[in-house]
Parts: sequence; structure tokens; C-alpha cells
Amino acid sequence: MKRLTWLLSLTLLTACASVHKGNMAEQTGGDKVDGLLISAVELSDPSKEGFSMIAFNFENQSQEWMKFEKAEVEIDEHAAKTVSVVRGKDLVDWSAAMAARQELQKQNREMAQLGLVALGAVAVVASGGKNNGAALAGAGALGAAEGWALADAIRYGQMRAENPKADPDNYIYSSFSVPPKMFLRKWVLLNKPVGKQITILPIIVTFVDGRQVNMNVKLKSTAEL
Repeated sequence: MKRLTWLLSLTLLTACASVHKGNMAEQTGGDKVDGLLISAVELSDPSKEGFSMIAFNFENQSQEWMKFEKAEVEIDEHAAKTVSVVRGKDLVDWSAAMAARQELQKQNREMAQLGLVALGAVAVVASGGKNNGAALAGAGALGAAEGWALADAIRYGQMRAENPKADPDNYIYSSFSVPPKMFLRKWVLLNKPVGKQITILPIIVTFVDGRQVNMNVKLKSTAEL
């Protein structure tokens, strides 16, 4: 019984989701802030997209609230020639375009599923009525849940079309607070040349009390996780 309990505990521990899936940011300057952990991961494929969608986790390990005025990507003069943060009307238009792409991909998946189901029905008839679970299982495997950041971007495009100057609530440029011993997820969209990979992302985190923290994070994409 003790062995069974230990195995169940181990299974639960290994099944728990991690707060930080990307690389941890390292402080390079600014004020000392205890208990702040930030990680980032690139959600898009840098070799195929002209945009880089980056998801952040802001974790507060302290006993006090952390209140942020904003976090921002630091782009120097040289990088600014090819890389920029997408905001305002451009972000609204990008969100609308992504919604159209996702809808098309959803329709294609549904058509593929119908095709597999029809193929499975033919196989069942050909086999004399035997159950062909493989075809149905293959059809079900085609569906995939969209990432939270992409879903948030699409909602933003739908809700803020009349007010393109405002940033999404989960955008890093919006003010936010992280409760003690908890974390929040944020995201940002960068415009860049297709094929260009951003390896190190400098960010500046500004607190409402004026403190600033400068950090660098080595980016990796979800394909590398």
C-alpha cells in the first residue's frame, strides 16, 4: 500500500505544470528587487513568420504585492532598423488577420476530420462491420487548443477595434499587479524580417513606485521545449 501511495504521489508531481516553460531572465542593471522571477518563450516560428509572439511569466515569490507600471522591450538604435513592437491599429489589424487564419485552419481541420470519419465508415463496411477505432482516433487527434496568448490577441482584435490606441490587458505595456506567491502571464508581438531569430531579448520592468529593473532573457521557441 505504501508503494502504491508513493507511485501515485510521484505521478502527481511529474504531471504538475511548470510556472516557467521558457528561459529565466537575468538582471543586468537597475534596482534590486527580491522575489521577482521572469521567464519568456517565443510562441511563433522565427523561420516562417515575419512576427515574433513572445509569452512572459512574471512570478512574485515575495510576501508583498508587486505593482508594475509597465514592462517594455528595449530596442537599441541598430535593432530598431529591422525590429519594432506592434501596437495600436497595427496590432488590431494583426489580431484580425490571425483570427481569419485560425478560422480557415479550423475549417480545414473539420473537413479533414469528416474525411477520416467517412474513410473509417468505408473501412468498417469493408471489414464486415468490425469496429475501426483507429480511424476515429486519428480524426480526434487533429484538433488542437489554441495558445492562451494567441486567444487573447484575437479577443483583443474583436473587442478593441473601436479603440486601437489601447493595448490588450495582457500586453506587457499595460499596467498590472502580481499578488504574493503568485504569477501572471503576459505577451508582446514584435515585427521582424522573416527568418530573423531574436536570441536575446532585453526588457525594462518599471514599478509604480519608480523602481526599474533591466533584464535580458535568452529566447527559445516552443519547438525547442
